[in-house]
Amino acid sequence: MTKGQRLITLLLIGIFTLGGAIVGSKIVMARSSQDQASRAMSVPGAQKWEYLLVITNADPEQAQAKANSLGEQGYEMVNFSDSKYNYQFVFKRPKSK
Repeated sequence: MTKGQRLITLLLIGIFTLGGAIVGSKIVMARSSQDQASRAMSVPGAQKWEYLLVITNADPEQAQAKANSLGEQGYEMVNFSDSKYNYQFVFKRPKSK
């Protein structure tokens, strides 16, 4: 298992532990405002982040359109991996106060 695959596995475990959402059969999206470790080590005044994991088997143009749409919503792509079967994106944006 590569480092990227381990990261995605850990993100999926964390997201489904915290509660996630599945949309359709092609795109899986899950949101987490903070992971449990961040909550335990919260620093007053520190920037909080909202994370979004997108896993899709859409064609590259559709995946790019989704990424651009999320960018317009204030998300920044922080990780990307592809495999024979799907694309996996991790986005973040500052959490609204």
